Amino acid sequence: MGIKLGRAGHPPGGGGSRDKIVSGLPVRSKSSTDSCCLTSDDVPLPPAKPHPPPPCRSRSVRAESEAEPFFSSENRNLLSSNISEPSVNMCTGKCSQCIAVSLYPLALISIICNIVLFFPAGDVQYAKDGHITEEVKYMGGLIGGGVMVLIPALHIHLTGKQGCCGNRCGMFLSIAFAALGVAGALYSFAVAVLGLQNGPLCQVLLVWTTPFKDSDTGYLTDKSKWWMCTAPKDILPFHIGLFSTLLATSSLQAILCAAQMINGLFGCLCGTCIKKDVI
Repeated sequence: MGIKLGRAGHPPGGGGSRDKIVSGLPVRSKSSTDSCCLTSDDVPLPPAKPHPPPPCRSRSVRAESEAEPFFSSENRNLLSSNISEPSVNMCTGKCSQCIAVSLYPLALISIICNIVLFFPAGDVQYAKDGHITEEVKYMGGLIGGGVMVLIPALHIHLTGKQGCCGNRCGMFLSIAFAALGVAGALYSFAVAVLGLQNGPLCQVLLVWTTPFKDSDTGYLTDKSKWWMCTAPKDILPFHIGLFSTLLATSSLQAILCAAQMINGLFGCLCGTCIKKDVI
């Protein structure tokens, strides 16, 4: 049972804006004046503009961008270091290379000294006439300190590199080759000692002989005795200098080849660990 109240000039229940009491509560109904007051929910939004498509990138650029997390600067440095930096090798292979490189010039010096001894005073006439010191004909520098050392040096050099000889078997064979080098060096050493002990073949007055063969070795330092040899010219310093060089080179060759025998034994037991690139 409610009471209906109307505005002046408008009958109850008429048109226009009016108040209604429903269940004792006043409720304002929508009128024509309220139609202009729309909320944000009632106002339709304009259509959204479509976003422009992303710029087209080539397949290679996309691949690079996708691979960027993996190929970072740190990964690139690590990968390049693994490819370019070889592994560290043991001393056996490197030691073999050092020994071989040292043997090459020594063998060459021995060969040159032995060849020069055939031409005293730089004259080939003495060699043609057979006036050559007997120890020169033994060719200790040419065969012993030359060929018998040069061949082992070549094999020893190969054991320090990658290839058929850079393994345990190659190191085992290097022991035998080094023993051959020791034998050659000792042969050259013995010939050089005999050459210095017996002295040169020279002309004393009109006779070709070795005047210092049965005497002591004091002639090496006592130059007062050198007048006995009249030909070839300056034969004593020539003889002493070259045979002393052979003595020194053969001593070094024997030491190096003996060291390679020990190095080859370690390489045979422990391996060469030749440098290999990590891929």
